[in-house]
This record gives sequence, C-alpha cells and structure tokens, in this order.
Amino acid sequence: MSKSLYSLLLIDKHTAIVKKTAQGWAYEAISGENWNPVLSENELINVITKFERKINSQYKLNKVQLTVVYDNNSTCYINKLAEILQEYNCEQWQLINYSIISKLANAKNGYECFSSLDKDWILSVLLPVIDFRLYQENDNIDEVSVNIERKSENKESEKALLTKVNDLQRQIVHLKQQVNIQHKIDFEQLLCFLPLFYKDVWTVVNPEQIALLSGNLITEINIKSPYREPDKSTVLLLKKQFLRLSQQQQRHILDFCLTLEHPLEIRREMQAILEQE
Repeated sequence: MSKSLYSLLLIDKHTAIVKKTAQGWAYEAISGENWNPVLSENELINVITKFERKINSQYKLNKVQLTVVYDNNSTCYINKLAEILQEYNCEQWQLINYSIISKLANAKNGYECFSSLDKDWILSVLLPVIDFRLYQENDNIDEVSVNIERKSENKESEKALLTKVNDLQRQIVHLKQQVNIQHKIDFEQLLCFLPLFYKDVWTVVNPEQIALLSGNLITEINIKSPYREPDKSTVLLLKKQFLRLSQQQQRHILDFCLTLEHPLEIRREMQAILEQE
C-alpha cells in the first residue's frame, strides 16, 4: 500500500494540514477549520490527535508520508512533535524550514514577496514546489526515459545506449536519495568545500538550493553577496583540509558533487580527485 502524502504547516502560530490529491493540494479541516491557532504544545498535540482520528486507520499514521513546514516561531514544538508522531507510528516524515522554501518558491515563480497565511499562495505556489522537489523528480526522470525508448525501439544499438543511460539515471537518483533529510550530510562542510571544487560556485547555484539538495532545510543560511573567490593559497589550504577529513567525510562530499547538474566549472587542482569517482 502506497503512503498518502500530507503536509503539516506550522506558520505564524497557526497550524494546518493539507493532503495531496489528484487535483492538487487541499486543506484537511480540523475542528471545522483549515487553520487552527497553536500557542502551546498541548494545542499542537490536540490537532495531531484529531488528525489521527480523522485518518481512522488501524495503522494510525504509519501509512502517512508527512512533510512538516515550520517557521522559526515553531521551533520550540519540534521535539514534542517528534514524540507524538512516534506515538502514532508515523515513520516517514521530514522537516522543511518555511523561510528557506518560501524564498525558493518565490524565486521559481517570480514573486517578490509573500504573505505567510495566504491560503492561495500556499496551495498554488509553495506546496507544488515542495511536491516537485521531494516527490516528482524521480517521476520526471522516468518520463524522459520512456520518451527516449519510444524513439529508439527498433534500433538495437540505441537500445543498448538507452540501457546505459537508464543505469546512470538510477545511480543519480540513488545518490540524491542518500543526501535527503533522513540521511543529510554536514551542511557546513559543503559550504566550506564546494568553492574548493568549483570556480565561482555561488554565482551558479545559491546556498538555499544546496540546502534543499542536501536535506538541510532546518536552518537559515547567511552568506554575504557578492562572495569573494578564494585565492590560490586559500584553495591550497582548503585542499589540505579536505584531504585530512576521514574517508567517509570525503566520500559524502564527493558523492554530493556528483549529484549536482548545474553548469559548474571544476577547478584544475581538484579535477583529478573528482574524475577518480
């Protein structure tokens, strides 16, 4: 049985639960309201309890895949939320910081500002971005593979090439899954060492995107712009620091670099290390 997709929103001292349907995202009313105030842990527990009762499943929330979108005012509730979700057997859930994902959503859709409790904006802009980032990327890869296969179905040589492409795509998906929110790597190390591997990295990809791809959406990022490129001595020092890392730490950083599909220019000093992968 596939899991039902839900999002729990904790924004501006209010909470709402939305469900992914065939027509898009829709609010799940709790106590007859789409948004309920949350000024204490007990009020949050009350909402989750009523949600569990509404699901009315013998598995409790075990068949629910939950994305928790929370703002800085709601940080104090995360520990209690983890406890109550564990009590209701919800094993597949993840945290996304509202400030970060809202900036990415606005950048993607050309918005300059947003209103925290703007119901239309949340349903039509914010949640589809989360949906695409977390759930649909794999589907898009599969769709590309199908289109390629239709064009080359009568050509044995192209079929062999397609098999190799599909294998590579599965490897990419596997790597991306390794760096999701449940297996996130050290974000500070990424911020430190990505400029070692790539020239002008922050002019091509922004730190918020790196946070999203690495599963680190629970803290805000503050990198001054414009970012100064490291000079040769700094690059050399960073390389020495990188080589002093454990093999596992190096492996995580190199694996993450292999997931990046942006047009980044690899530094000559690090090209041999990346090409060994």
